[in-house]
Amino acid sequence: MAMKVQPPGNNALPDTIKERMELALRVISAPSKIRLLKYIYTYPDRFTHQIAADCAVGFPPNRLGELNREVLPQYGLHLLCHQPDKWLTNRWGDVSRVHQWRLVLVPQKQEVA
Repeated sequence: MAMKVQPPGNNALPDTIKERMELALRVISAPSKIRLLKYIYTYPDRFTHQIAADCAVGFPPNRLGELNREVLPQYGLHLLCHQPDKWLTNRWGDVSRVHQWRLVLVPQKQEVA
């Protein structure tokens, strides 16, 4: 179910990720999504499995994708999933293609008068 999001009043967004995140947190009602957003802001570049364990969320990419579609664009934010510099090796010696996450600012479209 998509949540209704109210963008900032005068379309002027704060300059920092933290201030924008705090605005977005006001409209997010799901506790798991609040935990995920705060966690990734506090601990950028954590791997998906670390986020799942630390935030007690079964499959974080689903919730993070919902935030990216439903809330964060209005605040000029995006939860970025990226490939690590070096892939992890699992306990059997195989490459494990687990990605990392971080919260980033997204350029806002400028209105032309």
